[in-house]
Amino acid sequence: ASQGPYTTEQLNIWYLQGYMSADREVWKDTGVVGEMPDFVKLGSVPELCAPAQGKVADALLQQQQYAQQQQLMLQQQQE
Repeated sequence: ASQGPYTTEQLNIWYLQGYMSADREVWKDTGVVGEMPDFVKLGSVPELCAPAQGKVADALLQQQQYAQQQQLMLQQQQE
């Protein structure tokens, strides 16, 4: 089932967090008006699999910090 559209930043974050693999197929705009986008491997799209920079890096860091806080709270509840 198709979902989205998602931003480049969101796809980049999911890829860097390991939720999407490099062989996952994504739509890539062909740049030709009226032409349907092509399905390509995520790993072939540099802006989706490049290391996080700027806003993406900040968002990724915030998500990681939140996940760590949630894990710590869960551990404390189990003690």
